[in-house]
Amino acid sequence: MTKSGCASGTTDGSNNLRDDYYDDFADYLTEVVKHFRDAWGITFRTLEPMNEPNANWWTAGGRQEGCSFSYANQQKIIKEVGEKLRAKGLTGTTVSAADENSIDTGLSGLQSYDTTTLSYMSQLNVHSYHARKEPSSETLQNPKGLEFGNRNPAR
Repeated sequence: MTKSGCASGTTDGSNNLRDDYYDDFADYLTEVVKHFRDAWGITFRTLEPMNEPNANWWTAGGRQEGCSFSYANQQKIIKEVGEKLRAKGLTGTTVSAADENSIDTGLSGLQSYDTTTLSYMSQLNVHSYHARKEPSSETLQNPKGLEFGNRNPAR
């Protein structure tokens, strides 16, 4: 599914998921969610299709799996995943995004998303490795009132 054939990124750190595989990747992710629901009665509250998509360190030959996504491509994968969740009747699961490595980058991405993208989301996820003080929900300037999930709060 990748442009480089490598799970750690492209040679230049750009988008690595092939353009013709967004729907297949979304199908794969949602099939996993569906399997957990159908086989074990486990419903995931959210599904996060990315991890640190604006990071420039996702390069071929790297030591960790990762994939860069431009803001436009973040919207594309969020929409694909959201549509697959709905089509498969996975109504208990919504999309969360984008697990950026800073709160500021996460908010910038969120503010770039169109209303259709936001309609599939219920939560903004970030890491706060490089964060200012963790914001309250009132200070997020969140266009949809999404829940805020900080996976690595600054200490």
